[in-house]
Amino acid sequence: MRKALKDAAIIVAVGTVLTVSGLAIAATVAIDFGNVSIGYADGYRDTNNGWHSWGAADASKYRKAHGDQYHAWRHDDPKHQGDADHK
Repeated sequence: MRKALKDAAIIVAVGTVLTVSGLAIAATVAIDFGNVSIGYADGYRDTNNGWHSWGAADASKYRKAHGDQYHAWRHDDPKHQGDADHK
């Protein structure tokens, strides 16, 4: 009887771990940098001129890979309203 309860507890624990890790994987979102037209500190414009917010980690990755297409200010910064690539 004790072995059956012990086995059942192990099965429940393993199932819980698998469920939680599956949820973590499902919550991961990847940004396709090939779809980014221009990047800003607070997000990016895609090739269809749609706006998307991104986290600091994604902004940092994009800045390192595409520094020539990244601006270290918010997309709505009034100091840059007249810039050619400001939309």
